[in-house]
Amino acid sequence: MPPNPLIWYVLFPHLAEMAETKKIILASVLKPVDDPRMMYKMGFSMRETNKYRLYILGFPPKNPSIFPEITVSTLFDRRRTHPSRLLAGFRLLRHILTIRPQIVIVTTYELLPALIVAKWLHTFKAVYDVQEDYSQNILFNKTMPTLVRKPAASFVKSIEYIATPWIDWYLLAEQCYRATIPKPERSTLLENKYQGKIIPKGPLMVSRAKGIHFVIVGTLSEVFGVLDAVKWFKNLVQAEPQHTLEIRGHCPLASLRKRLLELTGDCPQITLDASPVPVTHRLFDHAVDKAGAWLMPYQLTDSIRDKMPTKLFDAMARGIPVLITPNPLWEDFISRYPGGIGVDFTDRSEPQRVVEKLAQTSFFKQAPGTEVSWDSEKDKLIHVIEELSKV
Repeated sequence: MPPNPLIWYVLFPHLAEMAETKKIILASVLKPVDDPRMMYKMGFSMRETNKYRLYILGFPPKNPSIFPEITVSTLFDRRRTHPSRLLAGFRLLRHILTIRPQIVIVTTYELLPALIVAKWLHTFKAVYDVQEDYSQNILFNKTMPTLVRKPAASFVKSIEYIATPWIDWYLLAEQCYRATIPKPERSTLLENKYQGKIIPKGPLMVSRAKGIHFVIVGTLSEVFGVLDAVKWFKNLVQAEPQHTLEIRGHCPLASLRKRLLELTGDCPQITLDASPVPVTHRLFDHAVDKAGAWLMPYQLTDSIRDKMPTKLFDAMARGIPVLITPNPLWEDFISRYPGGIGVDFTDRSEPQRVVEKLAQTSFFKQAPGTEVSWDSEKDKLIHVIEELSKV
């Protein structure tokens, strides 16, 4: 008679743990596998429970995962417009059928068709992590020719609507996304708050005389205001050359990269690193660590005005004053500390007045708390995953 399997679990307890471990896939196309939300917030939060084996799929990392519970793989590794991007869904389907996970979390609409097909071939819970309103982005973010924006936006909306019956739960990075999904009752708000220890730095004064090191990091696009900020800064250093500006990020449009190079080439106070491919967040951290002030020159399009930028949570948690486009939602958030100043970056007539106000303000007299921390979101994520795992 073969030995009772329970004997093996008594002699080797880790075998029981392995048997109970559930597999979860997190998948993106353009975001790096070490994307802060996908890896360090959601991935690490689930990893801490010791209940899940994680597979993170996306743009290739510069360094492989060093965590045995997390496997990273590539879904797409070319420029944004490369035709092989169309194969990302097939790669996801292959991974699902090979790994046979209990839960699959996708972060982009273009993986939803593969998710639908996979649901016919394997039983799992499907989660759509809505990090962007993609149809709004297409309409207002000027990344496509004008004539194709409306058809493309309608196409994206159609995919998201058709996929609704196959999506078991939605995770929403923004409160305003509830109005954009067909089944808001099947959703959890999971804001992109700061993951890390909050260290109070206030009250904080910025030194104007020594020169302020401004930074812009993240996705570089016209509607995110990078051109407006560069012009604003160049006007400033004509009168106060002691200041510097560091720009680092992913700039997917070649035409914008060219314009930025032309605009910054004659200004030695500006350091520009505009990458055509997604950039690891660690490069952003290095730039932000040196910042005296963080520029957030967003244009108030319909795709932006109702969102809470992740950078705002990061800046408040790290004690870095921000100069941000005036918007009641954002100004109300930063005023409680205070953590920054509203600035019209298209008004380049008085940048010195803005810097004067920046230097005269005492920032972070009130220390940020759990309202900016990922810890307040982590428990919500774990609850959703545990509930989906039960069925």
